Amino acid sequence: WNSVATNYDTLYLWKGNGLRQEPPPPIMPPFSSPPDTIIYNPRDPSPTIGGSRFNPDDILSGKHTTPVGPYDISDTVESRNDILIYSTDVLEKPISITGKINIELFVKSNRRDTDFSVRLCDVYPDGKSYILTQGIKRARFRDSLEVEKFMEPDSIYKISVELSDLAITFVEGHRMRIDITSSNYPMFDINPNTGGEMYKASDSLIATNLVYCNEEYSSKVIFPTSIETNVQENSIQNEITVYPNPAQEYLNVSFENFNFQNFKVRIYNIIGEECIVLGDTNFSVDGSLKIPISQLSTGVYFLSVETADRTRDKQKMVKIFSVIK
Repeated sequence: WNSVATNYDTLYLWKGNGLRQEPPPPIMPPFSSPPDTIIYNPRDPSPTIGGSRFNPDDILSGKHTTPVGPYDISDTVESRNDILIYSTDVLEKPISITGKINIELFVKSNRRDTDFSVRLCDVYPDGKSYILTQGIKRARFRDSLEVEKFMEPDSIYKISVELSDLAITFVEGHRMRIDITSSNYPMFDINPNTGGEMYKASDSLIATNLVYCNEEYSSKVIFPTSIETNVQENSIQNEITVYPNPAQEYLNVSFENFNFQNFKVRIYNIIGEECIVLGDTNFSVDGSLKIPISQLSTGVYFLSVETADRTRDKQKMVKIFSVIK
């Protein structure tokens, strides 16, 4: 918990699919900045693929019908026409997030009630977009879960969508992405857009939902982040790096300031089973290590590096990484 961030940073949504640190500039008359549009049909909802979710029915049935975890959704969810996508430029330096992410959206709809769903993705250099977590807000509950407030067609509303707690670093060369839809089914119940009684079978309406990204109505992503300082931590944890994370076929491990003797590298799965063991003879001359992990299934793993040399008697470093297939 020492690494949980107490500082917050902001990225603004820009019309044209941008996600930037600076807010959108003012638009001078007679020009205008129209909002981005989602056409949401409850009969064809955006599908749930991957992400931080748990479906007990999948466990009980053993079918696992809905993919869970970091999946590439570039050819599925993001290829549909009912989505808005906002991405940073290719990162020149890492962005670390540790905690709860909040997305503030300024929205309008032609229906009394509708949903706004957000997915957070890590975009790799090859264009694959891996979902990390997600959240949703029903417009009638934008201010409170106790009191319903329906929307008026000509009014703009501010809603907040909270995502699950997360600890991840978007590394150099990747992009951070926000996907906005009005559904995420079956993880979240479908909103029929009628404003009627919830969880009761009824007809549905197609909604035209608008998201504003201008100076007056600045939709944004607010996230907790670790800020670098000039203070050097006295910890060997900072001398080991694992990448890529998530990984697929290989996991690269690099070290700094180490005497590469009497090392053991072990990889454990989430329930503590030992999956891979390597010794110091596997290290390259520069002290790096490339570990084949194609035999590992999708999931979260722990990499443990143990050394018993004279300068670091029985020290252990542990890094967490995930595997995707």
